Amino acid sequence: MAKSRQTKVEEIKELVGAVSDAEGIVFANFAGLTVSDINDLRRRCREADVQYFVAKKTLLKIAFEKAGVDAIDAKQLSGSVAAVFGKDEVVAAKILNEFAKTHESLQFVSGALPKGGGWQALSAAEVEQLADLPSKTELIGQMVGTLTAPLRGFVTVLSGPSRSLVQVLSAISQAKA
Repeated sequence: MAKSRQTKVEEIKELVGAVSDAEGIVFANFAGLTVSDINDLRRRCREADVQYFVAKKTLLKIAFEKAGVDAIDAKQLSGSVAAVFGKDEVVAAKILNEFAKTHESLQFVSGALPKGGGWQALSAAEVEQLADLPSKTELIGQMVGTLTAPLRGFVTVLSGPSRSLVQVLSAISQAKA
C-alpha cells in the first residue's frame, strides 16, 4: 500500500529530528531477518535510547539533505537498509554489532559521525571498528579510575603506620589479658 504524501512528510520530519539529535548514525542491511528478529532489535534499540528507522532511500536522502548531512547519499546504500541513530558516537554500532553476533544476516553497510560542523561518512569496516571501542561513559569511568589510583595508593601508604600501631596495641592488650 502506497504512503500518502502527508505520511511521507511526517516521516521526513521524524528522520530530520533523529539526525539532529544523533551523535552517530549506522546503516545496516537487515535482509534475511525475520519479523521477530527485527522486533527484538527494535526493542534493544529502544532500551538503549537509540532510534531505529526503516524508510525508503529516497526519503532518507531528502531527510539528510534537509538536516545538512551531505556526506551520505542514501541512494547509494546497498540492500534493504535500516538507519540507526544513537545519541552517543558508538552506542548504535555497539547494539547492532552485538545483535549481529547471533544474527549473521544483519550486515553493516555504512555509517556517519559528526565532524567539524558536518558529517563524515564511514565504511562498513570502520563501523565495525567503532563498535569495538568503549563508549564515552566507559572511557570517562576508566579515566576517573586512572586519576584516583595514585590518591588511593597515597591513602593506603598513610594509613599503614596507624594500622601497624593498632595491631601492636591489640597484641599487647591480648598478651596482658
